[in-house]
Amino acid sequence: MEKAFWEELQEYNRRDIYPFHMPGHKRNPVAAGLCDPYLSDITEIEGFDDLHHASGILRDAQAAAAALFGAQESRFLVNGSTAGILSAISGCLLPGETLLLARNSHRSAYHGAQLRRLSVRYLYPRPEERYHLNGGIAPEDVGEALDKEPSARAVFVTSPTYDGLVSDIGGIAQEAHKRGRILIVDEAHGAHLQFHPAFPRSALESGADVVIQSVHKTLPSLTQTALLHFGRDNRLDEAAKERIRRFLSVYQSSSPSYLLMASIDRCRQMLEREGGRLYEAYIPELMRFRTRMEGLRNIRLVGRELEGTAAIAGTDPSRLVFAAPQYVRSGPWMEEKLLAEHRIQMEMAAPGYVVGISSCMDTPEGFARLAQAMEQLDREMPFCLRKRALEKTGHSQEEILCRARNEAVLPIYEAADREGVSLPLRDAPGKISREYVYLYPPGIPLLVPGERVSGKCAALLAQLLREGLDVRGLDPAPGDWMNRQTGPEEAWRLRVCI
Repeated sequence: MEKAFWEELQEYNRRDIYPFHMPGHKRNPVAAGLCDPYLSDITEIEGFDDLHHASGILRDAQAAAAALFGAQESRFLVNGSTAGILSAISGCLLPGETLLLARNSHRSAYHGAQLRRLSVRYLYPRPEERYHLNGGIAPEDVGEALDKEPSARAVFVTSPTYDGLVSDIGGIAQEAHKRGRILIVDEAHGAHLQFHPAFPRSALESGADVVIQSVHKTLPSLTQTALLHFGRDNRLDEAAKERIRRFLSVYQSSSPSYLLMASIDRCRQMLEREGGRLYEAYIPELMRFRTRMEGLRNIRLVGRELEGTAAIAGTDPSRLVFAAPQYVRSGPWMEEKLLAEHRIQMEMAAPGYVVGISSCMDTPEGFARLAQAMEQLDREMPFCLRKRALEKTGHSQEEILCRARNEAVLPIYEAADREGVSLPLRDAPGKISREYVYLYPPGIPLLVPGERVSGKCAALLAQLLREGLDVRGLDPAPGDWMNRQTGPEEAWRLRVCI
């Protein structure tokens, strides 16, 4: 008999696997500070307020979070940053208006545009050539795009990226504000930035109007916890703020988890009381680890060498991106070896690199374990993997965005509502996609409803499938496709508009 899900989870917890992935509490019960979850799992009973009409203890807890993070107002999110992104886009723009959207945004931003029936114009990140990552969004590109698209009411960018690269949010805010536009920043991976000078400036410190942060990604809080902030000097009118508050009750559960809300407040309290001590211990340990990794010969731990290139204003040292793009399938190989041989689980792998997430809850023993493992992988790599050919290939999902841009033919909402037909990936070029296609993680769409599929995009998707990466949004061909001697162009299908 197969084990139940909760039994599998308990078994996993006994396997001594070290987590260099989210959530930021790193499975340390000290971080939670909570008792038996069943004892604290309550509802809107007397004395415990109502998240959607906060007037007591939850109102005060959210005010305390705003004071800590330097916001005019902060709201608890129990449906993750996704709920905050959907609410921010829905509240800042009215149906039919235009959103200037960074093309490397999380799929929830596209869903927000779809649900609100918005027109979308894209900002493309500058390509980073050394490791084939997405670079930053350049302020001058934002200004130029806003001048070309005067109807755009708001700008939406992601900073830091999944790879820890930070755009010049201050410069972007200036370009948006001098034209009377609103700046929304998905800072899901940057809730920790303001807590130590070793990190780049946060979006709130840099003048963004609305900022969404996943507390659970890099801080000691339970999965699914996040915050939506209004910047201190935000340019939102009261009607837009009220719409955002209203949409938060639409996109979030009407029975919000008190465990999750307590976790956000416990995290806030922990940072207020112990944040200085935690980060003064963590940052030197992190920097010693990064210094040790400079001795690797075949693998590179990405760092500050990228700052000032490809519109990258800063790099987050807590994001551990180990890159070896000169070797074929180096990212999945590193991820598999780390788990199988060293009991270390990383956050994600792309063809040319693997990503780990560290936080103030990581231990010296955890860093030492990862350092020893990476040194062994560095020695083994030339004997296990072949070098890439000299010609350019799609090393990462980010590179696809820069090198295989698809023409937007229909609005997202219109394409998503059309009738569709499923075609082999081989036959998709020239057709209009009805689906989102993305690698997970991180969930950045490589293809969006309404875009005409280019031949280059289809070829790159097939390449990613050959390399064994998790491409979502495609369907397997009918029948016993796993046993067919066919390539992914035949084995996978895309739904396109009729």
